[in-house]
Amino acid sequence: MRWVGFVFVLVLAVAAFAAPVNITSITAGTSRTLTNSGAAGTVAAWGGNVTPVDVVINSSTMHWQGFYGNVTGSLGLGGGASLLKTWTLSTLRGQVYASTGSNIDFTVLNSTAVPLANLDSAFSFLSAAADSAANSGSNNANTQFNISNYNVAASSKPRIMTMNGTGDLAWETVVLNANSVGTTTAYVFTGLINNSGKAFDNTAANFQIMVPVNGAGGSPAVNYYFYGEVQ
Repeated sequence: MRWVGFVFVLVLAVAAFAAPVNITSITAGTSRTLTNSGAAGTVAAWGGNVTPVDVVINSSTMHWQGFYGNVTGSLGLGGGASLLKTWTLSTLRGQVYASTGSNIDFTVLNSTAVPLANLDSAFSFLSAAADSAANSGSNNANTQFNISNYNVAASSKPRIMTMNGTGDLAWETVVLNANSVGTTTAYVFTGLINNSGKAFDNTAANFQIMVPVNGAGGSPAVNYYFYGEVQ
């Protein structure tokens, strides 16, 4: 008997990029800002006198918004909205993304990097401000992470660090951009998930980021779109 061998070749269509997903379930708490912690100081005034007065003023920024919170998620395998398999996660890692852009091409975010000064140009209210992006972070300083199957190398992107409840610079906002064009929607602000982190107010949190928003002169609120992935 002569055996006849058959070689089966499985030809796959071009694989779809497993991009970060739109975060459609968001529960937002009450916004807070810095407040006065005591009564206004007083100085006695007498007619015909001149008095030197040195004061300390700690004001809230009008150029940045902070977001922090917890992440609940799972891993799945499937197509579209249909699931073939799901996994629960005992340890969280991944990223939370925020952008004024409602349609982000995540496949290009690892290929372009611009300095924080470009962020100040795109968000013009930051330009020449004391709390500009250039004065708030460092270029080429990020921790390595992955956007799905794309690697974002360490020390390749700008980052802005924010504090935890003990004043340590523990939270990283990595500034990514889809292109070098100076448009606000090209920027994506990325928070690296911490499985057991503490936010600035010492509450439990999995992420903490800051994003630029112009709050001066009665400017309207800006919508930030949230995306994310757990790995």
